[in-house]
Amino acid sequence: MDDLVTARFDYARLDLSDSNARIRLEATAVMVRNEPGGRVSVGYVRRGELHRIEARHAIVATYANIMPYICPEIALAIRDAMVSSVRAPLVYSKVVLRSWESFVKLGVHKISAPMAFSSTVKLDYPVSLGRYRFPCRPNEPMCLHLVHVPLEQNKGLDARAQFRIGRQRLLEQNPSMAIQ
Repeated sequence: MDDLVTARFDYARLDLSDSNARIRLEATAVMVRNEPGGRVSVGYVRRGELHRIEARHAIVATYANIMPYICPEIALAIRDAMVSSVRAPLVYSKVVLRSWESFVKLGVHKISAPMAFSSTVKLDYPVSLGRYRFPCRPNEPMCLHLVHVPLEQNKGLDARAQFRIGRQRLLEQNPSMAIQ
C-alpha cells in the first residue's frame, strides 16, 4: 500500500495477448452480444477504428443507461429501468495554489457557497502515504477541489428534470462536450 501512490505503472501490460484476462483501455464498447456456446462477442472502438473480439467472459464498465444501446438483449423491464436513469451533472475542478496561507488566515479548510458557480471549494485531503507527503506548511503548493452542480432549483421540478436542465446548461457553455 505504501508504494501505490508513487509507483510507476505500465498500463500496456493490462492488455497482453498471452494473458488470461485483458483490459482494453481507451476503448469504447459499442456492441456486446451473447453468442452460442457461452461466448461473448464484443465490438469496440479504439482510436477511431472498430474492432470485434470473442471471449469467454466480458465485463463492460459503463453507466447503466448506456447498456440497452450496446446490449439490446437485456430484458425489457431492466432495459426500461436503465434508460430512465439520469445522472446528476457534476463538474469537479482542480486548482493548484502556490500557497494556502489565505485559508489559514481565514481559519477554514472548506468554503461552501450554495449560490456561487463552485458551491464547494476545499483544500486537498490530508493524506500522506509511503513516499507521498501531504503539504503541511501553508507556504507549500496545495491542490483545491471545486464542485459545481448545475441544477434548476426551487422550480418544483423533480430530480431527473433538474439533472437534464443542468446537463443542457453545461453543453451550452461548452458545446465541444456534446456527444455526437
